[in-house]
Amino acid sequence: MSSILRAQRIFILVASLAAVTSLPAQDSPISNNLGAGKKAAVRVLAKSRQTVTLKHDGVQVELDPANAAKHWLADQVGGIQGRSRIYLVLRDLSTEKAPGVLYQIRLNLPPNQKNDSHDDRSVGTINFYASQSRSRQPDFFFSFDVTDLMKSLAGRDLLSDRLTITITPEETPLGGSEPTIGQIQLILQ
Repeated sequence: MSSILRAQRIFILVASLAAVTSLPAQDSPISNNLGAGKKAAVRVLAKSRQTVTLKHDGVQVELDPANAAKHWLADQVGGIQGRSRIYLVLRDLSTEKAPGVLYQIRLNLPPNQKNDSHDDRSVGTINFYASQSRSRQPDFFFSFDVTDLMKSLAGRDLLSDRLTITITPEETPLGGSEPTIGQIQLILQ
């Protein structure tokens, strides 16, 4: 491997690890200490039904709402006040063998459309460089602030009660890798 390619991979790894922050384990109550005894309430708005196994051509995951009311998502986005934000959190990432690629995350792509470049629906990228043991790591996660993106989609009538997350590899993953995401959550904080 050339030294330039090796340096690029190291840069991507370091940049990706810097994006990972620290939330409590999945089953513990989540709060953000704001100082002086104040805590920000956190509510799970929607979550995946089961572990998500990523495929070489990508995958679409529908999140189940915590509230089954009609227009639940538009109501949540429209009701954001003050410093409240909506986050997309991907927890418990694992793989037997590193896929060697980054995965793009997008919100509400049209059904069965996985690999079109919809930058206006892009959330960000994830990788599996730090999750190669298949041992459960519930504190390892990626978190993305999707508040502005969801407001933008709602303003263009592209946000319905059916929220889908599309995850596609940027390149062909290495053979033998089966990356999984234990849970995907949409959180209001």
